[in-house]
Amino acid sequence: MKYDQDGILCGFDDFEHIPGFMEPDDASEYFQRMTDEIPWQEVTWRTGRPLPRLVFRYGEFERQFRTYEVLEELIAYIEAVLETDVLSVWCNLYRNGEDYTPYHQDNYDAHAVTMSFGAPRKFSIRKAGKAKTRKDYHLSNGDLFYFTPEINKEYEHTIPKTKRVKEARISVVFFTDEPYSHRKRHFRHINLLGFGRIPVWFEGPESQFPEDAVATILPMPIGENYGSLGGNNPPSFPLASTRPDFGSFVDVDTLPEPILQGLMQAIMGGGSSEEDEGDG
Repeated sequence: MKYDQDGILCGFDDFEHIPGFMEPDDASEYFQRMTDEIPWQEVTWRTGRPLPRLVFRYGEFERQFRTYEVLEELIAYIEAVLETDVLSVWCNLYRNGEDYTPYHQDNYDAHAVTMSFGAPRKFSIRKAGKAKTRKDYHLSNGDLFYFTPEINKEYEHTIPKTKRVKEARISVVFFTDEPYSHRKRHFRHINLLGFGRIPVWFEGPESQFPEDAVATILPMPIGENYGSLGGNNPPSFPLASTRPDFGSFVDVDTLPEPILQGLMQAIMGGGSSEEDEGDG
C-alpha cells in the first residue's frame, strides 16, 4: 500500500491482497443476498462449451434498464472507501470447487478490484505463459484483491479447480478508475460563452486554478482591453467590469492542460464501454 507524508493511505501497489477488507458478517450477508437476488446466467465459450461457473454482467448498459440494490450498495461502498469511480461490474458464482476460471487476462482497460464472498478459494497469478513465476493467494470471505491495467497486460490469473471446496463462492469484479483518484480531482465552475455556467472537473495541482476563480472562457483570443474578439466585431457580452459575478475573462489558449481537458470533457460528455468478461 502507498501512504502520504502524513501516514494516510493514498494508493495501492501494482497488485494487492487485503484480507478482511469487509467485515465477515457483512460479507456473509451480501453473499446470501447476491445468491438470491442476482439473475445468474449460464453462458458458453466461443467454442460452444459451457462456462464452468455462473456469471452476471452489470455494466453501464445493463444499469440503464434495471438496477439491483445489492450491487448498487456494493458499488457505492467501493466508490466511497476507495475514492474512485466504478465503470463496470462482473460477477462470478462458483457453486463448488468444480467451478473454476482458467488462466486469462481481463478484457477491460481499467483497474480491477475484486471482492470475495463465501467459501475461500485459491487465486493464482503469473507472468503470461510463465508457470514458474506463479504466486498463490487464498481469498477468503470479505477479502479484496487489486491489480492495475498494466499488471493485467503482463500477468494472467486463475481460480483453479479443487475437490477440497464443497461450498459456493461469489466474486464481484469492479472495473474502476485509479483508487483514490478523487483526491487528485478538483471542481470549478466556468462560464463558457454559448454554453452558460458549467461545472468542470480537472486533475492536477489546485494552484493551477485558484479556489475562488470563476472565469469566463472565450472561444478565441481577445484584445488587451476586451474590446473586441478580433477584427471589427464588437463583443456580444458585457465587459468584465460590469459583470463581477463572471470573474475575469480568460483566453482559452492560456488554460493549463488539466483544466482544458476537464472543460472539453464537460462540453463533449463522456462514457465508457465494455467488451468481454473479467473473472477473479
